[in-house]
Amino acid sequence: TAYIPVSLFPEITIKHETEKGMISGYVNFSKMFKYTEPIAEKNWTLLEGDTVIMGYRCHKAMCTHRKRTWTVWYTPEIPISEGPWKLDGLPGMILYAIDSKKQFKFDCFAADHNVNKPLYNYNTKCISITPKRVQELRILSEENYEAYKKAIGFRTNSATASNRGKSKACLIETYE
Repeated sequence: TAYIPVSLFPEITIKHETEKGMISGYVNFSKMFKYTEPIAEKNWTLLEGDTVIMGYRCHKAMCTHRKRTWTVWYTPEIPISEGPWKLDGLPGMILYAIDSKKQFKFDCFAADHNVNKPLYNYNTKCISITPKRVQELRILSEENYEAYKKAIGFRTNSATASNRGKSKACLIETYE
């Protein structure tokens, strides 16, 4: 059976507690769930090479994070150690990231210099969940849609489940 890779990315990651070394993820599984986890150490390797992205001079780096190897371009001209998804830890903002399998690519196409705007508060109606359970539900949603809907508290009929195409979750993280 051929599978279509699916990112299963109905998720917003907010690194709002970096001073405590924590991030929160907000996931919409037909209901809003929230998990909190420690920010993982990335062990970046700085590589030869530079380029320009959106007028910023960028440097190349690589790391393996949760069994996926990432090559990124970051700029010290934006001195914030941040990036897309859960990528961070370099001496500047990550503006481009791609995994070695070329299944995922993050490309910065705009920068907002007015960073004092408040973020939307997702905490109001969230159900607490662990990152590992989020991962299990992502996999279950692709392997057995009826069981997934039951696990999150929704009833389905067999027609709904049988009309889904074959897909396989591909941004799988390792949780101990």
